[in-house]
Amino acid sequence: MAVGTAGFIGANLTSAREARQVTQASLSRMLDVSRAAISDFELGKKTPSPATMQRIQEVLNLPYEYFLRQPFKPQVGPVFYRSMSAATKTARVAAEARFNWMKFIVQYLKEYMNFPPVKFPVLDVPDNIQKLDFDYIEELANETRKFWGLGVGSLSNVTWLLENQGAIIGRFPLEAATLDAFSEWSPHDDTPYIVLGDDKGIAVRSRFDAAHELGHLILHRGVDRKSISNTTDYKLIERQAHRFAAAFLFPAEAYLSEVFMPSLELFRNLKVHWKVSIQLQIQRGVDLGIIGEEQALRMWKNCMRRGWKMKEPLDDSMEVEEPRVLARSIKMLLAENVRSKFDLLAALPFSVGDILELVHLPRGYFEDRPDTIISFKDFRSSKERDTSQSDTEAGDRFESDSDTAKVIHFNRRMS
Repeated sequence: MAVGTAGFIGANLTSAREARQVTQASLSRMLDVSRAAISDFELGKKTPSPATMQRIQEVLNLPYEYFLRQPFKPQVGPVFYRSMSAATKTARVAAEARFNWMKFIVQYLKEYMNFPPVKFPVLDVPDNIQKLDFDYIEELANETRKFWGLGVGSLSNVTWLLENQGAIIGRFPLEAATLDAFSEWSPHDDTPYIVLGDDKGIAVRSRFDAAHELGHLILHRGVDRKSISNTTDYKLIERQAHRFAAAFLFPAEAYLSEVFMPSLELFRNLKVHWKVSIQLQIQRGVDLGIIGEEQALRMWKNCMRRGWKMKEPLDDSMEVEEPRVLARSIKMLLAENVRSKFDLLAALPFSVGDILELVHLPRGYFEDRPDTIISFKDFRSSKERDTSQSDTEAGDRFESDSDTAKVIHFNRRMS
């Protein structure tokens, strides 16, 4: 009689395989079993033998407990990606699988911590995206700034601003050139989530991505999944989020006062202060009617000639904004002895490398519990405020580890 693995849940093998971007055929070769056997495991028709189970853990870099837990299936809202092409489908599926892992960690932390409350404006946004014109989007971006008390100046750190307003932000590799970031307003916990890609490491691009996803969360919260699957509607949705991001990062009032004689050198200098790309500034001038079609064409050609389309000046020197709420939550749990590292790792059924990557903690953070499991990055390779009313005034209270408790508090569950 064949011996299987008691309590094995096939759906967890599917999610693990998708997170690692491994097909059934590839996994069958790695495990030296038939593809039909993999299908049977995932459908719950049979369970793997102990030897095969051990090999699954090694190949997919996940602990035994992962495959025994009840699947975490929160309610999901529309998820907005920069690309919905067939070429990025595998990467999107993997990103969403790992996104669910991140949400699992968040729900665990919420048992012990009170995160910053969600303070996003509820604005008068048309239900029909066709009625959402660009002039009105400019107004909505200004209203969002006004709601958070930001004035019209440069924002010191968009990622921290959004975290302090209640957004949960992760940052990890998305494994596709066109998947810079994605977002979801989760109906499961009525919380806005943003995932930023960790693949390119360009500060102004990542900052724009955060603002772009904010645009989706403000403008498109009520959009249904049918609109996302419609190519024409989706392209319009993306253009709308682009316009919101540009208006939020560099308000028209400020742009018109700063850009009186548009030039690439002026935009290069303004990049330091506004922390937006030269190319965004060109397009902003076009959108606001400051730069004409012929002048814009010359600027784009000049950018191309200088090699700025792929990499602009200052991209190497500007520091990428990093999320910190999830990392600080775990640090606080451990520092206050609410949970030990052993407790935390036992409760989270993922590899140590995955946990560190998903909450944005450095390698070796759990060094007092040696672990030979590699991080997902290794797994893949083996196969000064400038504003009059800055985002600090709007809630950027994370100035040091010691005052994290002002924002995140323990709730009643302390054991």
